[in-house]
Amino acid sequence: MIVVQSPIGPLEIQTTEQGISSVQKCDARGALDKAKTKYERQCVQALDEYFAGKRINFSDIPLEAKGTEFQRAVWNATQKIPAGQTVTYGEIAKRVGRPKAARAVGNALNKNPLLILVPCHRILPASGDNKFRCGGFALGSKTKRWLLEHELMN
Repeated sequence: MIVVQSPIGPLEIQTTEQGISSVQKCDARGALDKAKTKYERQCVQALDEYFAGKRINFSDIPLEAKGTEFQRAVWNATQKIPAGQTVTYGEIAKRVGRPKAARAVGNALNKNPLLILVPCHRILPASGDNKFRCGGFALGSKTKRWLLEHELMN
């Protein structure tokens, strides 16, 4: 496990022998860690590129998130949303073959262990047509809005 700094605050990165298992915001203070393993270095580089506006997807990054079959299906569908675009929880539910499961999609995204790499910030509620009516997001609507605006500007 390592902690790195980002524009949205410190991020804790955890890896396994197969890939990246978790990227989460944390409350770390003080000195940050240097990446030691291949996957730590790969994740740090990818996040640096993302925040610099030089990366728009993470399809080349090996992810090793643990979750139920439904959660993994939701996370996989979420990864396919292009940067700067948004879809609704209901649309993801349709994409995973469960058109009435929008609330379950929200619950699966709430358990997303791979912040930014699985871009749950690109999922919006169906209510309202304002692109930045952000709805729920584990890190708050301000961070969700920042991520969406960052992607639109790059």
